[in-house]
Formats: sequence, structure tokens, C-alpha cells
Amino acid sequence: MARSFYMALLDSIITKLSLTNSGLFNKDYATLYSDALERNLRGPDLLSKFGGFISEIAKPLVGLDGSAAYSNLSHSTQEAVQRAVSNIVGKNSFYLFIDDTDQFADPNKPGHLNRVWALLLAARRLSYDFKHLRVVVTLRSEVWDRLQRDDHGQRDQTDHFRPLLVQMKSSREQVGRILDRRLALAAADAKATEESYQFFFEGSDARPPMSERRRSWRDLIVVRTRERPRDAIQLVNELAKSASRNGLFKVTEGVFHSVMPSFSRAISEQYGEEVRAEFSEALDYLKSFSELEGDEGQFISSADLIKEHLQRIFGRYGLTINGVRQSQSESSVFIIWQFLYASGVLNARASDASQKDGYRHLQASDDPFLVSKRRWNEMQRYLWEVDPVYRDYLFILKAERETTTGLPTREKLKSTRRRRK
Repeated sequence: MARSFYMALLDSIITKLSLTNSGLFNKDYATLYSDALERNLRGPDLLSKFGGFISEIAKPLVGLDGSAAYSNLSHSTQEAVQRAVSNIVGKNSFYLFIDDTDQFADPNKPGHLNRVWALLLAARRLSYDFKHLRVVVTLRSEVWDRLQRDDHGQRDQTDHFRPLLVQMKSSREQVGRILDRRLALAAADAKATEESYQFFFEGSDARPPMSERRRSWRDLIVVRTRERPRDAIQLVNELAKSASRNGLFKVTEGVFHSVMPSFSRAISEQYGEEVRAEFSEALDYLKSFSELEGDEGQFISSADLIKEHLQRIFGRYGLTINGVRQSQSESSVFIIWQFLYASGVLNARASDASQKDGYRHLQASDDPFLVSKRRWNEMQRYLWEVDPVYRDYLFILKAERETTTGLPTREKLKSTRRRRK
């Protein structure tokens, strides 16, 4: 299969190069042009048609075989074709971009993953055979993870690709810089005389819902983006529209509190849809954290508590990974945990005195196999927290559950305490 993809990609390169030059005055281009014509990869260009027409007319009249001028356009061996490609690519920069790699096969079917793997092997071989050819392949991170873990194919060389991988996921700092730039442009367009955040937001900071800790507006938005610039822009848009509807000239803390629950719910449901094919119960497990009372703070728990919670919830929802129903076991709990960790729902937090807040988050992209039974002792050294973008939705679910079960909600408790005072 890899050879078939190799030849298909090489044919695409040959066709592209032959369209740029018919090779009347260049032997390498002529070789590719002739090969493309012979194999119907393209049709003859106007100049070649005209040259052949003149040759046929002149031949009986003046005894001249004009086709001799096109002697390069003859049958080409595969070796000659590859040598021609190498010569041309060596003189001119040539990039081969392959996007939507996982769209020509169904990643939910393990056998189909072999097609993606075969394409990657073909692309790598092309880069080896043609040293000056630059091949760029895009692939969804969850598909790459599946290629490494799936047992239905002979893919024991995935480690050979790791030095070639470039993670395209944005960091929070990158999202912050994008947000800064967009707000600065909007402020300049409005001819603002204040700094962009001061122009659009009331004060320099605010409190997130259900918290007394104040944070800058930039931080409040950025931590609720899943490291996606699009999330940040959409949240700012929702905040601006809400402020406008309420006749406000700036986004206030009250506006932020009113918008976040619905925005968090939309993001949570979007997450469920995005990963449904890989983990059909993912949204149910995400919502289940509204029932977890963290032993280290709101939605912040020890590894032992997270493990107990997932074991308990498994009996309610079960587990279907890539269309395959899993039986309940300790291994199944780690499968759920690994998925929630890799997809950014659960974050690992390590103590770090060098950081401003005294801790740092461990990125799944840096250590994708942290969550595993084999590394359980290491997992216990970290705290595990639900990503902030989902928490506001979980607060809603928690309040609804407490209301329906007759338990006092947080707001009711606060109201009761005030009356007692």
C-alpha cells in the first residue's frame, strides 16, 4: 500500500512540474512532460500541438522531420523520470503539502488507519529519495495517538517519526498574544485613547464565577480557551454583545459572570461532539465531575480521588472507545483518564516554586503516556484539575442537582449565613 501511495504522490509531482515547462529547451522537463503524456497524467500543451502540426506539414514538402526537434519527448524509464525530478527539485524549492490526511480513511476503523500509516511511509520515502523535496503532512493529534496505540497494524516504527513531529497546538501565551493583537487593532479602529483592555473592560481585573480570587481580564479569557485562539475570540464576542444588550460601554464583572455559564456549556457540548467517534461517553464523564468534591479545592483533586470517581462512574456509563465496548476493569479506568488527559479535560499540576503561582501544568503533548497503570506512582505526585473552561458549566450542573435533591446550593448557604448574622 505504501508503494501505491508513493507512486501516486510522485505522479502528482511529475504532473505539477510538467505543467510549468513543456521541456522544449530542457531535457529534464522534457522527460517529465513526455512521461506525463504517455500515462495520461495531462494533455499536450498548445506549443507542442503546434510543433507536431508544423512537423507533419513540413516533412513531405521540404524533407525535414520536425519531430527530431522533439527527440526529448520519447519513452522514459522510471529511473530517468526520478532523475529528472531530482534534478529539477534540486535547482528549485519544491514543497509538497498534504492536508486532511485522515479524511480519505475512517479513523474509527482500525484497518483504515493502515492507509494513513502507508501515506506517511510514502511521504517519508519521497523525502529520502529527493533530498531537496520538502514534505509537510498535517494530521489530527488524536489520529496520531491512535496510530501509536492501535494493535491492528504493523506500525512498530512510529518512534522514527517523533523527531519530525511539530505540534501545532497553541500555548496559552500564544493565545494571549493573538488576543492582545486583535484587541489592539479593534481599539485603534475605534480611535481609543486608552490601552486596549482598559478601553473594552471595566477595571484591570475581575473575579471568575464562584471565586473570590481576582485575575486580569487577559488571564480570565485565556484560561478559558482550550488553547484555541478561536475560543478566545468567540468569548470576547459574546462578552461584547452582552454588554451592548445591557447598554454598557465596557465589559464588567457582572457581564462576565452572566456569559460564562452558557459559553462553558457550549464549549463542553462542542467537546462531546468533537470526540464522539473516539469516545462516545466523553461528555457524560466530563459532566460527572460536577459530582466530585475535590479534596484540594474546587475541581482540584488527588490522583486517588480521581481514580475512585472514575471507577464509580464507570458502572453508570460504561466505556466505548473507537466503537468497541470495554469491560469494567482497572485498565479501563486508565483508558478513560488517559483520554480526558490527552484531550485537555483533566490537567496534571506539579508543584514548582519557580512559577508565580507555585505550580506548573504538565502538557499531554510533552508526555502523552503519563497516564498509565505502569506510572501510577508518578501520577500520585500530581494534583489533577478540571480545565477552567468547563468549570462554569459544571457549577450549573452541581446547582441543578443540589436543587432537585433538596440539598442547599452555595448561594442558598451564603444567603442563610447572611440572615444569621
